[in-house]
Amino acid sequence: MNLTTNLRRVIDALIEADAPRQVPGADGIISSIHFSSDSVAMRNVRFGELSQITDLLSGLDDQDLAIVMALTTYGAENPWSAETFQELLDDARHRLDDAGERNHTITSLSGKPLSKYLSAGLKRAGLD
Repeated sequence: MNLTTNLRRVIDALIEADAPRQVPGADGIISSIHFSSDSVAMRNVRFGELSQITDLLSGLDDQDLAIVMALTTYGAENPWSAETFQELLDDARHRLDDAGERNHTITSLSGKPLSKYLSAGLKRAGLD
């Protein structure tokens, strides 16, 4: 399987947009409770990037969204899962065939550490 140039660009943008959310202290719960200038700035980074991530995911067609979903799951390091990338991709495609699943998938992916999972998924699938 080869990724299209556009999908690769979006995946790279997702990884870049998610990276600031993965620094220690970049959690919305903690930073929304403390109102120092640093924590407010950190909260704005987290939720500003979340909006960018959601926009990027929403711009994908179902085929590319399924690939991102499969790569994210494949890179999540679930040692108990013996599923291949192709099995995960087939499952993601099947899920997106269900009415209403697209929005659920975008919401679910938006909350995951995409900079970690997508990078690992690309490498594990031999697509990096």
